[in-house]
Amino acid sequence: MRQRLVALMLPLAAGLAFLVWTGSALAATTQISGTFPNGGCGQTHSVTVGGPARIDAAVSTTSASNRYWVEILDGSGNVRSSNGSYDTTSGGTYGVRVCSPGDLQDPSPMQYSGEIGTGPAGQPALPQQQAQFSFGVLGRTTTITSTFVGHGAIMTRSGLAWVTVRADNAGHVRVRLDDASRRIHLSFTHGMKASFGAASVRITGHGIVLGLVDRGSNDHVAIKSPRLKASGRVVRGGFRLSI
Repeated sequence: MRQRLVALMLPLAAGLAFLVWTGSALAATTQISGTFPNGGCGQTHSVTVGGPARIDAAVSTTSASNRYWVEILDGSGNVRSSNGSYDTTSGGTYGVRVCSPGDLQDPSPMQYSGEIGTGPAGQPALPQQQAQFSFGVLGRTTTITSTFVGHGAIMTRSGLAWVTVRADNAGHVRVRLDDASRRIHLSFTHGMKASFGAASVRITGHGIVLGLVDRGSNDHVAIKSPRLKASGRVVRGGFRLSI
């Protein structure tokens, strides 16, 4: 009886090992580091995927203003994403680089370190787009807390639409939308979820989807709701991502 159990367990163990190996082959992370100028982009880190896949990147920088973003480029050098996350439609070699809009608070060059993750398309390749980095004492890890705060307006066909946001990656999210021309005044303190990118946040809940990107003096907002759909550059106010 014992010999029969062993004989049955061996194929099962082999099958489990195959599943584990296959899963690990679908996802991978690569550590990156380098420098980038105050007002420009740093070197491009190559990342190769074998087919449709998610590419995520998260970095920590020495920027005093915390104004930077992570771009993902295709094989021809075209920018496919400015929020550190991109779902490829096919295999190939892509690029990741860190960019700055230029800020008087920042030195030049600045340093960064982080990681690139790849995995199945449509699924986060890095946990909540957050990386953990060691500071000071070897082996001691500190979790980075991200906060996206601001009050800004974009121009619509009927006037200004204002967005007020305060969100962090601990689950606290507050959103207010105001468009006087459409008589829209919405405020939410519960039921909203935020997903952070390297220089952006995506907020969903109550039928609303907000996409906000911190680009220094060229912030961008996209609003999708049953009563308002608009996107564009922030023309008044602004937003700031702090890490």
